[in-house]
Amino acid sequence: MDTFIAAVKQQTFPLSGADSYSACVTIPLYYYFENKSSSAQFMPSALLKDSFYTTLQEFSFFAGHLHMKNGGVGAYIDVDPQNLNMPEYTEHNSDSVSFNDLKAAGYSPNALPTEISKADIFSTENADNVIKLVRIKVARLQNNTGVVILVNPVHALADAYGFCEFMKRWSHVCREMMAAPRDQASSSDTGLLTERKALYDSLPENGQPMDETTAKVLGKKSLLSVLLAWLSPEKRAEFLDSITPCAMTDNHVFYLSNETL
Repeated sequence: MDTFIAAVKQQTFPLSGADSYSACVTIPLYYYFENKSSSAQFMPSALLKDSFYTTLQEFSFFAGHLHMKNGGVGAYIDVDPQNLNMPEYTEHNSDSVSFNDLKAAGYSPNALPTEISKADIFSTENADNVIKLVRIKVARLQNNTGVVILVNPVHALADAYGFCEFMKRWSHVCREMMAAPRDQASSSDTGLLTERKALYDSLPENGQPMDETTAKVLGKKSLLSVLLAWLSPEKRAEFLDSITPCAMTDNHVFYLSNETL
């Protein structure tokens, strides 16, 4: 962590109007790792955490503060070395759930250890009244049979594909640090594009029309949508989180194997 803090620079990352819509929504992603060789050194805790913060040097906006502008039409992430919003990283040991238990349950979150089974849908404030842009929860399963990592980021940072790329980079850095001295993993070969403008510049002039559901959600202006736009991400998340139990919604989890990916 200290290496990351020492390396981070003052930066501002402009976001788009669409990002302001998703500023209070998270993308919970569970990653399952089986200790097939029963190794006592399987994904050691110190290595996982050190490689995470080494990878974070390429994703410094994960440690920024999210701000709205123009009455909610637009947003930006401010990375201030003197006031970092460090990701929340916790690890738990389970004495009751093994990897075989998860496989038998079809990798259902209901079978996970309680410390990691609940993923927040909205980016509500923590005890310090701050929205953490990224929350990481690591669960080490019974008898070291495997590890489950919950990555729970704010959607405005990136889409699910972007966070899968982050996880691939973290995995690469972790493997390199197993064979190399501490904090000496190589830099990314591809670089990281954070400019939202580049995305919009690449869109075709004649796009596909919105489907009916998307048009109803995003295409119609209402008094409620205006009021929600004016709320800060913190207050908007708090409001949506409070009314969700009344909405009678169903949650769905999709499992993808390595072969599928």
